[in-house]
Amino acid sequence: SLWKHFRAVSLCLFLLVFPAYMAYMICQFFRMDFWLLIIISSSILTSLQVLGTLLIYILFMVEEFRKAPVENMDEVIYCVNGTYRLLEFLVAVCVVAYGVSETLFGEWTVMGSTIILVHSYYNVFLLRRDAVHKIQSMPTASALQLQEHNDICSICFQ
Repeated sequence: SLWKHFRAVSLCLFLLVFPAYMAYMICQFFRMDFWLLIIISSSILTSLQVLGTLLIYILFMVEEFRKAPVENMDEVIYCVNGTYRLLEFLVAVCVVAYGVSETLFGEWTVMGSTIILVHSYYNVFLLRRDAVHKIQSMPTASALQLQEHNDICSICFQ
């Protein structure tokens, strides 16, 4: 129903705008340090994830209103997902790089170094390792399956 779409889209718009606004306001009132960067990066990641979700939602709505399949919808969705995942990864790498530079050239603290290690382990290493495992767990399409599905591999078909 239209009401369900309105509720979902309005919640997504709130989750897109509010974290970005919160990050902006935090930067206006406080001096940037590593702890603040972690909070801001979490806000940015939330906005990025919601933006990616909204873009995919819009693509599906466009396809629904056209009443005909969009020719390369799978590739477009793959590019949207890949783009916002890449941006998430870059934000995580920037946080780690800033934390390392602050540790080496600024004030070194045990807590700051611990946070860098934990952040690196969970947000950079584990997430990427899980992605590799997911890709490797996908079945390989046989020649017969490729022929039946118009020469589309299992990853592209999914």
